[in-house]
Amino acid sequence: MADGDAYERLLATVSIVDKPDDAGEDVDEGADERAVNPGEDVDPAGTSVVIGELVDDDGFKVIDDAVLRLRTAMQDHCISYREDIRRRYEASLERAQAEHSVAMTRAQDQLEQVKERLAVLADQHEKVVASEAQHARLLGRVVGNYAGACAMRRAFSTWKRVASRHAELERSVGKWVVPANKLKRKLRAFSAWNAALRAVSKQQREDLFKSQLEAMSRTLVSTYEATLQTMRAKLDEAERQIALHVQNKARVEREMKQAFLRSVSALNLEAMSMLNTRMGDPADAQIEPRSSVPTPATKGAP
Repeated sequence: MADGDAYERLLATVSIVDKPDDAGEDVDEGADERAVNPGEDVDPAGTSVVIGELVDDDGFKVIDDAVLRLRTAMQDHCISYREDIRRRYEASLERAQAEHSVAMTRAQDQLEQVKERLAVLADQHEKVVASEAQHARLLGRVVGNYAGACAMRRAFSTWKRVASRHAELERSVGKWVVPANKLKRKLRAFSAWNAALRAVSKQQREDLFKSQLEAMSRTLVSTYEATLQTMRAKLDEAERQIALHVQNKARVEREMKQAFLRSVSALNLEAMSMLNTRMGDPADAQIEPRSSVPTPATKGAP
């Protein structure tokens, strides 16, 4: 590379010589063989840095241009790397926001469905309550009818006793009315038996209807309670998922911000280390970058 060649030429033309005193003494011949190590003390009165005759004005211009191009390239590289990091962070943030918005929309839809289902169940519950009230009224009517039937049976018993007395009186009147009375009694007994049979059948039907009504009520109530518990569990799960998505979004944003800050800090330290190494400053070259990116080595460096 042209920048590396110019830098090597600059290092090759630098020599360390003894500084002559005011009395015109000769220059030490072994001064060219001494080298100044980084970090050691140097006598400011004994040595000085002299640029050899091989470097002219064009050489200095080449060196300045190389240093300027190197600095510009480093700045462009840092800017492009920062822009790349920023674009990646923005893309990942947009993806996370899109996923979170989709999850929030899905959760809101599920919540609306649960609310609609709860409204339907509430309407069904009102209908069941109204049906139970109607069944209770019907049961009260049946009980009233049964009480009326019992009263009629007692009245029939009383009437039967009175009728038996009348029959005895009629038998005492004469034997010519006996066949007629027997027929009447048979007809009355059959009527009573038929009425009693109808009453028993009616009571059985009422008992069967009451048992079926109670079983239906218990089934409806149990089904409604089970469905209501399921809907409540789904609603709690949806709310928990929404809270979890919100927490995950905050955590991802915090981690991405921290990663971006760490990458920017590491990039700045790496750029400073590379720039100090290229400029040949031994004191600043001791700064180690936080990342493991290798730095380019130069020939002839002390």
